[in-house]
Amino acid sequence: MTTDGKTAARITSAEEYEIWGLLSQLNDAIFKARENELAPFGLTAVQVGVMYVVRMLNSKGIQTSPSEISRWVFREPHTTSALLHRMEKQGLVKLKKTSRGKRQLRAELTEKGEELYRRQVEARQVIPEILDVLSPEERQQFRAFLERLRRRALEKLVVRLPFP
Repeated sequence: MTTDGKTAARITSAEEYEIWGLLSQLNDAIFKARENELAPFGLTAVQVGVMYVVRMLNSKGIQTSPSEISRWVFREPHTTSALLHRMEKQGLVKLKKTSRGKRQLRAELTEKGEELYRRQVEARQVIPEILDVLSPEERQQFRAFLERLRRRALEKLVVRLPFP
C-alpha cells in the first residue's frame, strides 16, 4: 500500500538496481565534491558532520558523548570515539570527563574548531550549486521523498527477535 491507500506495483530487480545505483553515485559524488571543498581547511566531511552535531547538541543542552554523537552521524560508538580523539589531537574538539566517571566523555568544539567550522560554512558552495539544478518546488518534493525513504530504511534497521 502507498500513502494514498493504493496498492503499489512491486519494484523490479532492474528498477531497484538502477535507483540504488543512482542514490549511491549521488551520495559518493556529493561526498567527494564536499571533501574537495573542505581540503583547504584541513577538514573532512565526516569531521564537519561531527562538528555540526556537537554544536547542535550543545546548543540544546543534550549530552555530547561519543555514543550520542554516533547516533546522529550513523557511525558505531567506537568509531566516533576514535574520530573524536583524532579531532582532539588536531585541536578541533576538547573531550572533557563528566562527573559520572572517568570513562564518560563530553565533546566541545575548541576556539580553533569553532573558527574552522565558521570559515567552512562561509565558503560552502558545492552542495548548493549541485542542488540548484532543482527548482524550489522540486527540492521540496525531493526532500519529502528522501525523508520517506529514510524513515522506511530506519524501520528496517530495527532488530526483531524471532517469535519462540
